[in-house]
Amino acid sequence: MSIWKLLADVPSWELPGAGGNNSEDVLAGLVNGVFFALGILAVGFIIYAGVKMQLSRGSASKMVEARSMLVFSVIGLVVAGSAWAIISFILGRFSE
Repeated sequence: MSIWKLLADVPSWELPGAGGNNSEDVLAGLVNGVFFALGILAVGFIIYAGVKMQLSRGSASKMVEARSMLVFSVIGLVVAGSAWAIISFILGRFSE
């Protein structure tokens, strides 16, 4: 039995909002992908700010810089999550 025949029997996984080929599904998939990337980026900055805070070794200026990076990263994550919720709500209303 060939590997291609085995792979053909594996069920495909669909991402929510990415199935189909109409414009609403494509737009929903694009929006979800963009906001997923923004969330990963914000979490990366939060981790980086935490490491930077730990490595500041008591230096007040480095601690303030790391704390402001942490605060702005959390604010960015909240704004991106809120924007995703609003856009998903609006797209849900138009798709009905």
